[in-house]
Amino acid sequence: MKKISSILIPFDFSVSANSALDYALTFVGESEIKIKLLHIPDEIEREYDKVTKVCDEQLQNPIKWIFAKGNLTNIIITTAEKESAEIIMIGANGLSDKENSININELVSKTKSTVLVIPEELHSETIENITLILGKDEIDEPDALAMLLFVTRKFNANVNVLTIKNTPEIYGYSKADKKNESVLKYYLEHFYKNHIYIENKSIVDGIFSYTQNNDSDMIVILPTHHTNKDQTIENKLTKELVLRSKIPVLAI
Repeated sequence: MKKISSILIPFDFSVSANSALDYALTFVGESEIKIKLLHIPDEIEREYDKVTKVCDEQLQNPIKWIFAKGNLTNIIITTAEKESAEIIMIGANGLSDKENSININELVSKTKSTVLVIPEELHSETIENITLILGKDEIDEPDALAMLLFVTRKFNANVNVLTIKNTPEIYGYSKADKKNESVLKYYLEHFYKNHIYIENKSIVDGIFSYTQNNDSDMIVILPTHHTNKDQTIENKLTKELVLRSKIPVLAI
């Protein structure tokens, strides 16, 4: 079973960053997982001690502040690797194409860490029902599912796999489909419940329709480097999901 030792959070004291931190505190709970806050200093006086106090009152291990300067996306990638952070947890409002914002596609494609994006207005931090998005391509790196298994075991959550049928072809019976089914049963154990196929011309709209109607608490996606998908299409899907989702999106 994959073990998680630390979580890295890019933290600028914004509402979005605080949402990510609040989620991380719930996620860590009473475990030994360490939270590390990455901050790029500015001229504004910040309440470091206040944040430290609130966190340390809830955690088994004290939080660690990391200060850096430069391109934010690159700093996150290099810091996560240096600090051996298995998860990078970020607030969704920190993602854009603007300077000094996080480039989500670059981050997901280049980092070795799992990326978990938290929406600013999250109504619940419960993790009971997880939706794993899977296309018609074969899962190229099944070991990536170890992170999902860690989450499901930690929260005793159910996993439903969702495939959006956006083209007029047969789904669920190909060689890749059958192999994926075996992989899902093996890696996700009894937490894997169903594989659902729904029709929608828009993959993103289909995903949100399903997750909203079925009380999903988290969307999980497999980035391009774990499947044989077209990278351009996958990047667009990743960006749309993390920017529009009202529930956390986990890119493993």
